[in-house]
Amino acid sequence: MICTLKDVAIETGVSVTTVARVVHGEANVSKQTRARVLAAISKMQYSPNLNASELAQVRKAIRRKHSSKNLHAIRTNREGKEEDTIAEEIRSLQQENNRLRKVIWKVRSVLDDLDQDRAV
Repeated sequence: MICTLKDVAIETGVSVTTVARVVHGEANVSKQTRARVLAAISKMQYSPNLNASELAQVRKAIRRKHSSKNLHAIRTNREGKEEDTIAEEIRSLQQENNRLRKVIWKVRSVLDDLDQDRAV
């Protein structure tokens, strides 16, 4: 059976974020909690799911891309054209978001298939 961060979190009684912090060697975890999580990781034979890591990286890249597209109007004149610019930018972002959701869905589908093949 494949062990996930969530499984380790349930076993140790901490959040998934805390387990991820321990796995990534972040300093903001108490020594007792770190020891408990590391013991559970060893006991449960946890190993990182590279497919899930790839998907997380894709999601982060998408969020970064969207945050860099600030929704602001370029004020070309004072006759209300800035509202048109905002509406066009929102429509553009919505279309891009829909395309990216389709890509994520396809990536998830492929990753699920790979996980199923790996489990067999």
